[in-house]
Amino acid sequence: MAVKLAVPPYLGATVIFAFEFWRYSVMGAILFVTGNNAAIFFFTVSSIGLLLAFVWFLILIGIYALLLKFLWSNPPKFFSLPGFKSLVIRDFGILVISLLPIVAIF
Repeated sequence: MAVKLAVPPYLGATVIFAFEFWRYSVMGAILFVTGNNAAIFFFTVSSIGLLLAFVWFLILIGIYALLLKFLWSNPPKFFSLPGFKSLVIRDFGILVISLLPIVAIF
């Protein structure tokens, strides 16, 4: 389970896009509270960052799945990927939410 969660996104730097999503979201929230008009810009940039992270995550998962098919005709259970819905909700969700404490410290 740790291999499926860690290797594709972290090697592919998906974390950078998700980190920027949280960073710009926090900055947009601060500017929104202070009444600055630039908050819309930061929320837009954070949404684009999250979308880029999701697309890059799907590309890496696709490459990982192709690599598994190339290396094994019947890959081991612990290397096989879950369904798309579980992959997006669980794995990508864990990736994005796990960065929130790091951004808070940053």
